[in-house]
Amino acid sequence: MAAPELTHAQFLAMLVADGCLPIVKGKLPTKMPVEAVVLDHAHREKLEIPPGALAVFYPVGETGVFMQMHGSHARIWYTGIDTDGALATFESELHRAHPSAVFVEQGPHPEVPGSNVRVYRLDIDPTHFVEIEATYPIDRRVNQQFIVRLHGRQRV
Repeated sequence: MAAPELTHAQFLAMLVADGCLPIVKGKLPTKMPVEAVVLDHAHREKLEIPPGALAVFYPVGETGVFMQMHGSHARIWYTGIDTDGALATFESELHRAHPSAVFVEQGPHPEVPGSNVRVYRLDIDPTHFVEIEATYPIDRRVNQQFIVRLHGRQRV
């Protein structure tokens, strides 16, 4: 089922806020308005997806949004599409669905030149939380990609 009215940024934000984070909280995710397509072996290898990870593609517009989940980690991203406004869209959706999510820090991404990373934290229960990283370009000359990584953590 197609959702042509959704931009890549809108769908990614919805997938994180209403799809992935509820799973981390032990709840059922909201049904997405776009059906996932399971990635075949060749695509998984090209994207360097580890064996055993869930890897799907959601067709949005001319391209789409990818999602990889493995253990307590997830990566949701799109590439090759203008990312203007993606961070604001993501933050708005994150705070709509999870108002207790808090901003932690922002700075240059240590491994992706021309990009920044913003980190948020969402407490799940007294002993668990999710670290949410949003990576986005700050230089139009670099690859236009928006990536959100989720890392489930246990307090020690």
